[in-house]
Amino acid sequence: MAFPNFFGGGGGQGPQQHPPNMADMVQQLIHAMGTSVQQTNENVAFLANTLHANARQGGGGGQGDNYGYRSLKPKKDVVIIQSETARTLLQELMQFEVDLGELGVSLQSEASYRHLRAVVQGKANKLLIR
Repeated sequence: MAFPNFFGGGGGQGPQQHPPNMADMVQQLIHAMGTSVQQTNENVAFLANTLHANARQGGGGGQGDNYGYRSLKPKKDVVIIQSETARTLLQELMQFEVDLGELGVSLQSEASYRHLRAVVQGKANKLLIR
């Protein structure tokens, strides 16, 4: 690959090229930005058309206005933690972790904490939450 010769010399490698001036560089930058914006607009329009076509074809699955959002009700019942003894507390906590795994909730997340707060009752509430 031949590099441009901005300083003359170089043993006759063709006509001397002048370095680009600021106006040329700004013009190239504007052209590149315009091309980028145009491609972004085309991609956004394609995405909007795809989503619209999916909604028209019944991609909502009968969910109505909540299409695209998870339902907030759990897909299965989560064990209630009451903790009559230390042994039952450990068994209930182990089952709670299994239930969260089946729901797809990470154990180290705010969602798992909120699930725990919702199912803890009685003596376990004093031990675990407060």
